[in-house]
Amino acid sequence: MSAIAAYIHSKGLKAGIYTDAGANGCGYYYPTGRPAAANTGSEGHYDQDMLQFSQWGFDFVKVDWCGGDAEGLDAATAYKAISASVTKATATTGRALTLSICNWGYQNPWNWAPASPPCTGRARTSSTTATHRRRRTCSPISTRPCTRPPSTPATTTTPTC
Repeated sequence: MSAIAAYIHSKGLKAGIYTDAGANGCGYYYPTGRPAAANTGSEGHYDQDMLQFSQWGFDFVKVDWCGGDAEGLDAATAYKAISASVTKATATTGRALTLSICNWGYQNPWNWAPASPPCTGRARTSSTTATHRRRRTCSPISTRPCTRPPSTPATTTTPTC
């Protein structure tokens, strides 16, 4: 994985990696013509996984919510723990790791995500499937609380910070 991240960097690009907040990721709950991929999420291993991603040289980590949702996790608790693990990994390696959460707006992330370093109040929504899913993109710049309207259109928006 280090070689992949280095290759991506050699092209002048940033490298990202994917995981899930739950014990199982989207590939387990929504397999697409292949066997379900069990134990692909990071639950119970947040510190270990975020440190490994940082040591491999990744710049971004997207943490999905398929497992978190199916397993009944509390989004605020899980993502705050993941954010703390990202902060620890960054402190350990000296390499900034940017956290991007994806939980489709469940449990009102615009109310708690900004208070979870390394997040900022930048947000976007998109329609990656027929259903519009809200996403919060975070970076280690600011932790000011943000407000956001309860309903958002399926376009890029910026909350009030």
